[in-house]
Amino acid sequence: RYGMQLGSGTWDFWPSLTYTGRSDRLTWGAQLLGIVRMEKENESGYWLGDVFQATGWVSYLFADWISASIRGLYTEQGKIEGHYNGPHNHSSPPDLQFNYGGQFWDIGFGVNTVVPSGPLKGLRLSAEWLQPVQDHPNGFQPRRDGTIWANASMAFWGYAR
Repeated sequence: RYGMQLGSGTWDFWPSLTYTGRSDRLTWGAQLLGIVRMEKENESGYWLGDVFQATGWVSYLFADWISASIRGLYTEQGKIEGHYNGPHNHSSPPDLQFNYGGQFWDIGFGVNTVVPSGPLKGLRLSAEWLQPVQDHPNGFQPRRDGTIWANASMAFWGYAR
């Protein structure tokens, strides 16, 4: 029940702070992000745990059209509070609210490309492999596997590298 929801069902505050820097072909940055649940219960009788994330990255521009990056990501998420108020079983770990959240460390490797000229000028393709490094989950949770993130976007009025 808990992991099948598309959102939190509560009003949430998402503060973040980002720093970026650049020197010739090297860029770097860091971001702190939080998710603070502003309500103590959704319509289903529970609320998701607060989230804190910290990430840092460095990227190298090999040419005007391609760069590669590496980043570290730390996520801490609180357990679910309250209890689902609809009919449900307590027959498996996902049915129990204390089996959510924890502390997680990941490392990401990415590639970013952009078409610099021609009819596809501004087309950006990027991909990142995010690999779990260390997990400290709350309760019993399945092992996390690596994740591939892919994105395609198009800028119609020029582009920034």
